[in-house]
Amino acid sequence: MKKLKEILHYLSFDTWGWVATSALILCAVSGVLLAVPYDLINPYLSVTRLVTANPAASYVRNIHYWSAQLFLILTIIHIFDHLLFVYENRVRKKGVWLRLSISVIFVFYVMISGFILKADGDSLQAQRILESLIGSLPFVGSLLTETFVGQSGNFQLLYIHHVSTATIIVFIVVIEHVRSLNVSTNTFIITTAIIAGLSILFRAPVNELNSDMMKGPWYFIGLQEILHWLPNPVFLTIGLLLLPLLLYLVFFMTARLKQTTVGVFLFLLVIYGLLTITGLFFRGPMWQWQWPWQDDYRTTRLLTPDRLFFGEVNPDSLRVLNGRVEGCMGCHAGMTGFSEAHKPEYIGCYSCHGGDPLTLNKTLAHKNMYPVPGNLSNAAMSCGKVGCHPSITERVPISLMASLSGIISVDRWIFGENSLPTGDATIRDIGNKTAADIHLRNLCAGCHLGSEKLTPGPPEWLDRGGGCLACHLSYDERALSALNLLKNGVFNIEAPSFHPAIGLEINNDHCKSCHSRSGRISMNYEGWHETILKPEDAEGKHDLKLFPDQRVFSKQVPDVHHKAGMLCIDCHGSYELMGDGNIYMHKEDAVKVQCDDCHTQKVKRQAKIEDTDQESRLIAWLRNYKVEDVNVVLTQKSGHVLINTRVEENGNLLKMIKKSDGSLVLMKPPAKACSAGKAHNRLSCDACHTGWAPQCIGCHNSYEPNTEGFDMLNKKSRKGTWVEFLSEGLAELPVLGVNESDIAIKGGRVTTFIPGMIMTLDKEAFKKGSGHVFHRLYAPASAHTTQRVGRSCESCHNSSLAIGYGRGSMKFSAQGKWIFDAQYANNKNDGLPEDAWTGFLKERREPASTRIGMRPFNIKEQKRILTAGACLTCHKSNSVVMNDALIDFDKVIERKAKQCILPIW
Repeated sequence: MKKLKEILHYLSFDTWGWVATSALILCAVSGVLLAVPYDLINPYLSVTRLVTANPAASYVRNIHYWSAQLFLILTIIHIFDHLLFVYENRVRKKGVWLRLSISVIFVFYVMISGFILKADGDSLQAQRILESLIGSLPFVGSLLTETFVGQSGNFQLLYIHHVSTATIIVFIVVIEHVRSLNVSTNTFIITTAIIAGLSILFRAPVNELNSDMMKGPWYFIGLQEILHWLPNPVFLTIGLLLLPLLLYLVFFMTARLKQTTVGVFLFLLVIYGLLTITGLFFRGPMWQWQWPWQDDYRTTRLLTPDRLFFGEVNPDSLRVLNGRVEGCMGCHAGMTGFSEAHKPEYIGCYSCHGGDPLTLNKTLAHKNMYPVPGNLSNAAMSCGKVGCHPSITERVPISLMASLSGIISVDRWIFGENSLPTGDATIRDIGNKTAADIHLRNLCAGCHLGSEKLTPGPPEWLDRGGGCLACHLSYDERALSALNLLKNGVFNIEAPSFHPAIGLEINNDHCKSCHSRSGRISMNYEGWHETILKPEDAEGKHDLKLFPDQRVFSKQVPDVHHKAGMLCIDCHGSYELMGDGNIYMHKEDAVKVQCDDCHTQKVKRQAKIEDTDQESRLIAWLRNYKVEDVNVVLTQKSGHVLINTRVEENGNLLKMIKKSDGSLVLMKPPAKACSAGKAHNRLSCDACHTGWAPQCIGCHNSYEPNTEGFDMLNKKSRKGTWVEFLSEGLAELPVLGVNESDIAIKGGRVTTFIPGMIMTLDKEAFKKGSGHVFHRLYAPASAHTTQRVGRSCESCHNSSLAIGYGRGSMKFSAQGKWIFDAQYANNKNDGLPEDAWTGFLKERREPASTRIGMRPFNIKEQKRILTAGACLTCHKSNSVVMNDALIDFDKVIERKAKQCILPIW
């Protein structure tokens, strides 16, 4: 028992002041040792080098850091110990108390200067803030800055003051205060043991050189938060200088006033603590406010686990990247397969994959690593790092390909849960209770960039999502071979030697997994139309093709641009596909390019490449395009750059560089018929040049509560699911209608539409009493089946399908009557033929489309179309009469021959 008491007595702590003194001694001794490997010329490199490959120096650095933190904390406690228990009366002389009060400034200075000397991004930011605080003082600010801080990025002055001036002053004040540095042995041993233990477990901080989230040490973050709210840093500087003054005045205060002052100090300490917590946990990149429950929540790591590497290190294996050592390259140097901009000799492994670059221990290096970087959940910390693509990763999450805004809004609208088919909904808004949201989860929500890619591998047909990787990841045969080795566990023993490419080699296969449903534009483009045939029906059929999701497609005429070898990305650029920072309701709103940007008699907007935005110039550089004295097309709609175009002869000659093979092709101007007269000035290019469009009729959606379904958002099976049935899928010329939202054209633009949903929605099984809902809604569609020769005049003016009546025969009688005989029976819900958009010579009531401002032809427009159609029953489309009608139709009607019969309505 006596022995136990002796042990407990030995382990008992001394006063806070003596423990702080022990920590100070340890800090000073370790600092002297640390000065040997520290390189003042390349401080960041020297710190990362010793952390990665010099275990002894790294351990000393950890001791230096943790002893300094302990000294600061205990110094603060010791100060309040004096104030709360009136120990300052023990200090007999005013001069001693004055020097003690002033030393608080030097304690802070020696701490912050030590933090700055590691020279990472956080350090540089802290140096700038310190320079701003001191420099804000009137009259003496500049002098003090030059005396104590020096120039930004230059550490010589700070180093001298840190290792000598400030440290000596702190020691002098401590000795004067305690009259000795003779710390008791047990206090020193226990303090050393605690610090030694912390130094083994946790690494002293050192972060990236460039980051969008730069925070000072924990005791400094509160100042950063205060500065965020202050209009001028001088207010904070003066406030900080007043604190030691107030501390000094405590010596002269009465007991009551002293008690009040101590209360003020405690109150300020609590407030500062709250500000520190705010800065640590509620401030994200660029000091923006964030909540911990946000999907993109990020914060700085407070403690970094460390495992000192005492193995033999080959200095040649240490690679220097971006001003620091990267331990990853000790194993992964020599990997090939990368595109030029992503080669590891330029950016290393850590830039994309995260983890810990400052260790040679495999387990620690791979901890918190992103096996699949580029998912939107980690894109901001991988692809979007400072110096990489930060502006793009800010745009992508609000782009339509990530948000699904239009799909969600329309779906909720047709279920009666939204009042309009518009809104800025996002995929994160989809709940788990309403009929529409469950419908989205079952049938629609799989195609968005936010869907996680969970394992390495090429973007497969059914592997949708993956953020940046959905488009920019490319596997060749060597990468696939390396992938197989990875799956077989070979790389648990040795590092892989080949990496899939990350770059601009984006072929059309990247687009198909998502853009093969709904409007099916990816499939249309290559000349494939989805059928309702079964997989076995495709066996041995050359005009049928079975795709991995077991849908059967029939061969149709491909788009003329596909025949010419053009890729989707030849027209659709980065500001369309990755967003431009604006929120759009539907994809037709987000599209920047239009046909007459390229097919024009004279280019309307152009610019030199060197005068375009940085992103476009970078793409030109990556594609090895010539950039000097080269003019490119700017889109009329938004002024965005078509970087693979070339404008020559003062805008009269236009060429395109195909991204598939780099060949140059001439972009021809439109035929004279496209712009002749005023009869067709409302028509879009699609209206005439769309070869065919997919059209579904007889759609039925119902909820089956006992059927096993799949939740596309959480990727789990669930009982109860929405199912859809289709009667028929056709590939024919599109229906025409009016887009009144195109204010550039009086009366609206005539463009192409397909059935968005001629659908019966059975909600009864989902919720009793909901009943059935019928919708007849058409949707605007650019089918991407462009043909060089436009559709015939008769295919519009004499076609019931084109006008919106549905399929059937149209006859013009000798009595001047148009007669329509529908192919499909009338639907019992609204009395219109199954495939119709509007009634024959009838006005369609709203809503008629999945978009606001889009409609079928009204009665006046129908009559005008059919009047021209009556002329075409006798006059050939290329006749003089019909060519004159293109120029002035009304004038042709006025001078018609006697035998001509006009329609009677």
